Amino acid sequence: MRRIRIRKKKDGKENEKDNGTKEARQKERKDIIKNFTVKAKLKTTLSHVMKEISQLGFSNIDVKKNEIIAMNVEREDIKGKPYLYTKYIFRKDGIDVEYSIPKEINMNKRKVDVSALTLKVLLILSEYDIDWKSIMRRVLESLSVVSELFTDNYAILSNKYELLKEQYTNTKKERDELYNLLDKNNKLVADYERQIDKLNLRIRKLEGLTNETLKEELLIWLKNHRGKINVSEFANIYNITPARVEEGLDMLLKEGYISKE
Repeated sequence: MRRIRIRKKKDGKENEKDNGTKEARQKERKDIIKNFTVKAKLKTTLSHVMKEISQLGFSNIDVKKNEIIAMNVEREDIKGKPYLYTKYIFRKDGIDVEYSIPKEINMNKRKVDVSALTLKVLLILSEYDIDWKSIMRRVLESLSVVSELFTDNYAILSNKYELLKEQYTNTKKERDELYNLLDKNNKLVADYERQIDKLNLRIRKLEGLTNETLKEELLIWLKNHRGKINVSEFANIYNITPARVEEGLDMLLKEGYISKE
């Protein structure tokens, strides 16, 4: 990939292009094919190599006259062409490694994954004299990338943790406020229900005092009080309104049970 070098102008000011940033490169880059060669010498024949790599679970192994091509395909495109893959070409004088880095895959992580897979393949090969020094350099580079990935991921996770912690605190506060409001509402509802029960009880008592019962109670009262009645007192005793008492007296007058003096 081309890097854009920032050149200084004659007046000493820097060109303000930022195409060299990681973000810009990540957004602008296309699918990439990378390759490297493992320095190794075959001690026997490729047929022996075939027996060893057959147990590694490659997607496809193609045996040719002077080389063996083994493919590890993780994804294919709509036409069935390998899209995310690692290819190993085993030759007598070395092992070529080719791998793809699709644009949506993190480049550093992909390099780490390929290095890990390559190390797994090489460790099982007994038919090669391998230059482990060069391999270790690549492994160390991968470890350095892993360290960067972990550092970046830790920073991201740490920020997410702090954000979630703040959101949790705010949500808990809002929840507690809602619980307090709900508790107050429950108390108000309970109080209203008690008041409603009292009113219903009073209504039932009033409804239970029929006209006939009212007239009978009024006649008993008048008999016991020598024909006199205190409307308010009677209403309080029988838990009815004074108007209801007047209504009962009016019925007795109209029906001729009592008369006014």
